[in-house]
Amino acid sequence: MKPLWIASLVGLTVLAAIGWLYRGETTTFWGLAESLEIPISSPLPGELVRMRVQVGQELDSGDTLLDLENSDLAARIAQLNHQLDRLQGSNGLDSAQIQSRRLEIEAVLQSKRNSLMSEIDRLEAERSDNSKLARSLQSLTASQIQQIDSGRLVEMRIKELRRQIEIEESSAADQLRLLVGSTGSQTLNSRAQREAAIQELQILTRKRERLSLIAPQSGIVSAIHSRQGQSVPAFAPLLTLSDKRANLVRGFILETADNRVAAGNQVSIESTRPGATALTGTVIGLGTRIVPFPTRLKRVPEAEMWGREVIVSLPKANSILPGEKVLVRPLSALGRIYGGWK
Repeated sequence: MKPLWIASLVGLTVLAAIGWLYRGETTTFWGLAESLEIPISSPLPGELVRMRVQVGQELDSGDTLLDLENSDLAARIAQLNHQLDRLQGSNGLDSAQIQSRRLEIEAVLQSKRNSLMSEIDRLEAERSDNSKLARSLQSLTASQIQQIDSGRLVEMRIKELRRQIEIEESSAADQLRLLVGSTGSQTLNSRAQREAAIQELQILTRKRERLSLIAPQSGIVSAIHSRQGQSVPAFAPLLTLSDKRANLVRGFILETADNRVAAGNQVSIESTRPGATALTGTVIGLGTRIVPFPTRLKRVPEAEMWGREVIVSLPKANSILPGEKVLVRPLSALGRIYGGWK
């Protein structure tokens, strides 16, 4: 009985040692490499007038992707340019210009006054002639003489013409007051309008420049969502850029596994390609719910497997391709793989 007791004790000791060694083991699992996708959109609506790229094309940061045109924006810019031209033409009235304008107003008034006075003189002469004629004809009756000499309509016309002269003189006086008395305020007002128009034009010009979209980083055009000539709303995805190389791994750990993975852990990323060199990555996120495994990570594609996602960042300099299957092995791991097969 003693040897059996000793053997049992040794076995329990070995099991305890193995359990102690494996208690800190961090799960090793499979994952799929991915590249971040960047949707490209415009902050303004417009018509897509030119698509400069195609699917699969490699781009550098700053390359022009497409051009949009906003008709409302273009119309407002043209209106502001016209307004600036008009304000520039009316700006800076000097004393010579003011004097020239005053002489013009006075000349126009004098011309109208002379024309009206000439008509008044003609009517008064006509009335006087009619009166003399009526009195020289002794054969006319008193009523006929009164009819010729009444001049009522002529007198009304003369009064209308004199009133018209007063109106023209008053209008000319108003124009002269505005020209002389308000020149300073008009100049200030024109300057304020010009400065406001310039500021708005600068803002709208910057907006128009944003209608030509550029690549925010180097990458590959993975999808185009709009066609040339199409009207697109603001912030609608127009195309999608992807990194040339994978920059993260989306791994999956079985829900029944003893998962000790934590954010911040350093892990080894091993490609399945022969001769590939292992990389060091960092766990940056853990899923908050249980999800189905991707088919490529299942031992039996038809079998149902559920687990938790683990997101691992890759170093910028790497040769892993998007979509590549990789093994994620914690640097302190002792060898068992969860989340697929070895």
